[in-house]
Amino acid sequence: MKRYLVTYGQCVEIRGASVEIYDAGHIPGSAGFAIEMGGKRIFYTGDFKLSETRLLRGADFGVRDVDVLITESTYAYKEHPPREAVEERLIEIIEETVARDGNVLIPVFAVGRAAEILLVLHAHRIKYPIYLDGMAKEATEITLRYPELLKSAKTLKKALERVIPVFTPKDRKIALKGPSIIVTTAGMLSGGPAVHFLKKLRKSEESSLVFTGYQVEGTPGRSVLESGIYTNEQVSFKVKMQIKYLDFSAHASRSELLEFIEHASPEKIIVMHGEECEEFAMELEKAGYTAIAPKNGERVEVG
Repeated sequence: MKRYLVTYGQCVEIRGASVEIYDAGHIPGSAGFAIEMGGKRIFYTGDFKLSETRLLRGADFGVRDVDVLITESTYAYKEHPPREAVEERLIEIIEETVARDGNVLIPVFAVGRAAEILLVLHAHRIKYPIYLDGMAKEATEITLRYPELLKSAKTLKKALERVIPVFTPKDRKIALKGPSIIVTTAGMLSGGPAVHFLKKLRKSEESSLVFTGYQVEGTPGRSVLESGIYTNEQVSFKVKMQIKYLDFSAHASRSELLEFIEHASPEKIIVMHGEECEEFAMELEKAGYTAIAPKNGERVEVG
């Protein structure tokens, strides 16, 4: 099978089809694809976000008059709070926690979210020690190898210069010796150094556990968020830390989805990747679009 190394703005020919690559603004490297073949134009969004963040420019979907639009619908019925307000709340939590001589533990997704949080801390000139642990270290370093995918690789480099990387058990002990901010994987507490730090801090009512991403049902992170109890196959314990959730979502909100759909002006919409795909497709039908929400394995003819 032939493989293609592509980036935003490129157009490649594959088996008689023309494929254009667009910045999706979701995570570094996320892309939407415009496919033209047989006189039809199909646009596949993948996960996307129109509004910019500290890390990314936001989706650049300059497509119109699409025959078929295949779109994610993760937050078809939710608006995300203004990013500025979410950032301010994170800084407030950090200040309040440090004032109590506590530690701030921020579990993150390695790709994208770790870098985004570091940029937020850098932008707000946080002066407290910031430790970076887990796969987030390597993922962020890899991200910097592709500056064309980022809003400002230079700023991310500066943010990393202020971070203390964690490599050894001794480093982890040092990170907990005084008030600090610990940014580490895994984002849903399913493993990684985040669990190590949580075990050490679980009884610290002065410390804060701050989730910045969605916690999937059935994950340890979801359990902690809903009940304050960490549970996996080996252990179960109460978390007495201050538990917070902040919406740093990298997905389009409802208004962004509707904005893009109107802009693309598709003849047909295929709704996917959402908990309420059928409901959203029915809503789009009522709004005058032709929309469907196929089931897994269902074949859709484009003709």
